[in-house]
Amino acid sequence: MPLLRKVLGVKIVLSLLLWVLPLLFLPAGLFPEIGIPTWTPAATIFVRLLGAAYLAIVVIEAWSWTSPQRHPSGVVAGLVSSAGASVVLWHYVFYGELYNWEVLGKLLITSWLVLHLLFTIALAFLAVPLLRAAESAPARPTAP
Repeated sequence: MPLLRKVLGVKIVLSLLLWVLPLLFLPAGLFPEIGIPTWTPAATIFVRLLGAAYLAIVVIEAWSWTSPQRHPSGVVAGLVSSAGASVVLWHYVFYGELYNWEVLGKLLITSWLVLHLLFTIALAFLAVPLLRAAESAPARPTAP
C-alpha cells in the first residue's frame, strides 16, 4: 500500500474517532468531563454541525483512499481541512483563547493541533507528485 493511502487511512480513522463521533454523539453534559467548557443548548448545534462537516470530509477522503490517482480531490480536501484546522487551533492554543478551559481540554486541543499539523505536512509532501500527475494527465473524453 502506498504511503499516501496509509496516511489517508490513519487520518480517516483518527478523524472518525477523535472528531466525528464525539462531535456528533457525545452528550453535551460530558464535554466538561473531558475539560471542555459547556455551551448553551442552542450553541451545541454548532458542535453537531462541525461533526457533520467533518463526516463529509471523511467520506470524501475515504472515496479518495480507494484510488488516490483516480480521485485526488479527497487528498486535496484532507490537506485543506487539516491545514485549516491547524491554523484555527494554533490561534486558539497560542493566543490564550483557552484560558477558561481545564488542563485536559487544553491537552486535547493541543494534541489535535499536533495531529492536524502532522497530517498537513504529510499530505502536502505526498500529494504533490499525485497532483502534478493529475494535472499532466490527458483529458478524458466525455460521454455524449
